Amino acid sequence: MNTITHSIGTNPVGAGFEAMRHAMVASQLRTNAVNDQRVVAAMARVPREEFLPAEVRDLAYRDTAIPLGAGRSANLPMATGRLLTEAYLTATDRVLLIGAATGYTAAPIS
Repeated sequence: MNTITHSIGTNPVGAGFEAMRHAMVASQLRTNAVNDQRVVAAMARVPREEFLPAEVRDLAYRDTAIPLGAGRSANLPMATGRLLTEAYLTATDRVLLIGAATGYTAAPIS
């Protein structure tokens, strides 16, 4: 059993989430034109699971939208990465996120 599968099943905290986060960067971001290294580094650093309700944290790094209830969902990690890459943000830019379901999209740019 590999580390990622094992951590989803029995230990979805700490090192398990970190391994899943790095796998997400390698398999979802780098393969889908998320090529701004600042975005890649930020998404590798920010713990997405901390922005999700406890009952769906195990899904934090899956390549799928995560239902949050009330018709809302958290974007796929790849979609967030592409959004941030295509925004071409600089250190002096100000960003207003409207409809940000969990706040995760703001974390990599703060």
